Amino acid sequence: MILAKENLLQDIARIIIWYPFRWLTMVLPPRVNFMLFERVGDLAFRLYSGKRALLASRISSVFPNWDRARVEAETRACFRNYYADRFIINLVPMLDGGSIDEIAALEGEEHLLDAINEGKGVVLIHPHFGPSQLPLIYLGCKGYPVAQMGLRKISSRTVARATDQIRLDLEFRMPVKHFFADKYLRDVLRWLEEGKLLMTAGDGTGGGLRIGKFSKAEVLGRSLDMPLGPYRLATSGGTPVVPIIALREKCGFYRIRIHPPIEQSRKLEAMQKQFASWFESYLSKSPGQWHFWDEWDQETESERKR
Repeated sequence: MILAKENLLQDIARIIIWYPFRWLTMVLPPRVNFMLFERVGDLAFRLYSGKRALLASRISSVFPNWDRARVEAETRACFRNYYADRFIINLVPMLDGGSIDEIAALEGEEHLLDAINEGKGVVLIHPHFGPSQLPLIYLGCKGYPVAQMGLRKISSRTVARATDQIRLDLEFRMPVKHFFADKYLRDVLRWLEEGKLLMTAGDGTGGGLRIGKFSKAEVLGRSLDMPLGPYRLATSGGTPVVPIIALREKCGFYRIRIHPPIEQSRKLEAMQKQFASWFESYLSKSPGQWHFWDEWDQETESERKR
C-alpha cells in the first residue's frame, strides 16, 4: 500500500518516524510496539480519506455481499497491517531465538523439515500478508540458514534516501542472507544447491517494481500479475516450493504457518496457479492483511474476455 506521494510533508513524516519514533520503539517491549504500530494505523485510517475510500471500494467490489461495517473493519485492518509491516524492522536489534516467541509461533514446521531433508534447498514462497518479513526474521532467529530474495529502491530525495538507508541497514542486521532480484543469480542457485532456504514473494513486489517475467493469475475473480521467478528457480534444481504466511491472531502476536510443497510441474504457470489458489483461500478470509489492494487490477476475468 502506498499512502502518500513524495513531497515536503512526506519528508517531515519520515524524519519523525525514523528518528524520535524509532528511538521510542527501541525501548518498548515487542508486543507493546505492535499496539503502538496499530494505533498509528488507526490515525492514518482517519487522516488518509482518499486512500481509505479507495481500499474500501476495492474490497467491497470483490466482496459485494459484505455490509458496510465489515468492509470498514477490513479497510482499517489494511492501515494497521501497513504500519505493523513497515515498523517491524525497528524490532530487529532486540529479537533473537527467545524473544521472537513473544510475537510469533510456528505451525507446520514438519513440512519445512521434510522439504529440507530432500537435500535440494527450499524456496519458501509467501504473499505480502501481515508483517511480510516476520517469517524470514523468525526462521533466521531460530537458526535456519535462510535468505531473502528482494528488490530495493533507494529514493533520490535527500531525506527519503537517508531514511531508506536506515531501513536497509536494519535489514542487514537480520540473521539472514540477502539476495537481490536485479543482481547476478548464480549465487542464489548455489545457495539452494547447498540445501539452504530462500524466501521470496509470490504476489509481486508492489510499487510498480518488477524484475523478470510475470504472468496473470486469477484470484477471487480478478487478474493479479504475479512473478514466475520463484518457480523458475525451483524447477532448475528440483527444489521444493513451500508456501508460508504470517497470520495475525491478536494485536502483537502472529501465527506463521507453513504448508506442504506445491506440486512440481514443468509448466511454471501451473505452479503459479497452485500458489494463487492457496493464497486466495487466505485472502478471502482476511483481506485486511494483504498489502496490495490499491494496486490490484479491478477488471474481472469475465470482463477481460469480452
